[in-house]
This record gives sequence, structure tokens and C-alpha cells, in this order.
Amino acid sequence: MKPDLLLLIKACESGLQIRKPVNIIIKTQVKGEIGKLAGYFDSYFRKGKISGHKVVIHLDTVLSSEYSIYDVIAHELIHASMMENGLFDPDYHHDNTFQELAHHLTEYLNNMGFNIGTLYDPNIDDE
Repeated sequence: MKPDLLLLIKACESGLQIRKPVNIIIKTQVKGEIGKLAGYFDSYFRKGKISGHKVVIHLDTVLSSEYSIYDVIAHELIHASMMENGLFDPDYHHDNTFQELAHHLTEYLNNMGFNIGTLYDPNIDDE
């Protein structure tokens, strides 16, 4: 990975106060319905407690979308942060809290020199 991508991941981790380890997976080919997503996250549990997170990026989908890999990773890390802090709603995971965190993280990262685009798009994220 490029050093600036690694710095972005660490900046997201810091800005969102993610304390558990995050496994980031970049897949070059994805089949089926899930391939329509640019990425997704999941959390690992051990004895009923969160032990870490997984963020999966679908490279082909990202490349054919308006999003950068930075945008997709930051978006998915917001979900991980919300899960870790008991704020994640599986029925409506792009709620007002997500939107506020997306706004905060965009400003935070752009102030650090990253060129972050849209972390929340109601036309896509509310479907």
C-alpha cells in the first residue's frame, strides 16, 4: 500500500477513536450481489465482546465508481467506530449519527491534507 493510504487509515483510527484492530482486505474480483458494493465492514466477536473489525474493499467496484479508495475505507471505518461505541443500528446504519461522523471525519481528514470526497451520499447510502 502507498504510505499516504497507510496514513489515512491511521488518521481515521485516531479521529474515530477506534481501539480494536482493523483487518483491511482489498479484493480484486467479487461475484454476486455483494460485488455491487464498493466495500463493507464486519466486526469480530470473542466471548460476546468486539475483538476487532474487518473492512473489505471491492477494488473493481471502487475503480468504476465516483469514490476513491480513501473515501470507501473512511466510510467503512465510521461503521466500525459506531459498532465499537454501541452506536451501530443494523436496520438503519447511515443514520444521523453516521452522517455527523462522516461530516466530522471529512473535515478532519481534509484538514490533514487528504482529499476526501463524499463519505455519505443519501442517494446511495439510504437504499
